[in-house]
Amino acid sequence: MKLDVELTDRQVMFLKQYANVYQDERDIDYTADPLVAVRTRRLRRCTVDDNVDVTSYVIDNDFEESLSSLGEVRQILTDEECIYIDKIKEKIINYCKKYNQSFTEEELEEKVKDYIEDVIYDLEYSGEYSDEILDVEAVYFEYDYVPVAYFLTRAEAEKYIQYQGHNLTEPTVYTYYTGYNNMGDLTELKALLLEIGKTLLSRESTDEY
Repeated sequence: MKLDVELTDRQVMFLKQYANVYQDERDIDYTADPLVAVRTRRLRRCTVDDNVDVTSYVIDNDFEESLSSLGEVRQILTDEECIYIDKIKEKIINYCKKYNQSFTEEELEEKVKDYIEDVIYDLEYSGEYSDEILDVEAVYFEYDYVPVAYFLTRAEAEKYIQYQGHNLTEPTVYTYYTGYNNMGDLTELKALLLEIGKTLLSRESTDEY
């Protein structure tokens, strides 16, 4: 079957580029039936047994205000303007009253420090701390590279990184194999586009436009 199709200048440019760089790019990625992608780095939640790259600490399930270190957890708990320091003091005072234990202001401050260090210790070694006034857990993440855009050529993928780089984190160009013995539409249509591109290049060299 023959088709009479009018191609735009942009389509002609892409088709000729595809044919022109195809073999050189295969010498780079060594991938048959390739599909080129740009991938960006994202955080994916994981368990402590995985390859942990980032640990955050979440207080009372407030994931929007997660903390990046145990030092930040300690700072929040000791902040006089934060709700937790008053709750901690109240808990200690009630405990002491229950068992008829007296204490000075200095001793109260020491007990507060001990409580906070217990929280930090549990977070460091078990990843969680919970009581009636405070619930803190360590949340673990690992870096994962996910595809965000697909192309026929690495050349266009590299261009994408240039004009979309501000939306990407450590972007990479990665070539996927379209699949063993894939007899579906993608491989067939890619082969067609490649053949059209080669034909256009051939006509260009002989001025047949």
